[in-house]
Amino acid sequence: MQAPKIGLSIAVGALMTMLLIGGAVWAQGAIFPARHRIAIEPVKGLCEYVLFPHFNAGLRESFVAEVSHRLPTRYSIAASGEKADLHARMSVRQTQQR
Repeated sequence: MQAPKIGLSIAVGALMTMLLIGGAVWAQGAIFPARHRIAIEPVKGLCEYVLFPHFNAGLRESFVAEVSHRLPTRYSIAASGEKADLHARMSVRQTQQR
């Protein structure tokens, strides 16, 4: 009669261990959700004239300020030099009127 009790104890112990591991993984994901960082690359090739040397940097900063308030939860703008999951490249189109 000892063998069934030992087998049952092992089965219950394995089940409890699996539940504890599953609960820990779930709690870790709930407490520390995955974050996604977006790097917004600076504009290149636009208005690099002597008269407007900081125009491209100002354009990027304005775009970052506008976009940062509208990002979905768990997304953020990556600081320069920080690793990013996504990269956005800005582009400006010139028309005949502008």
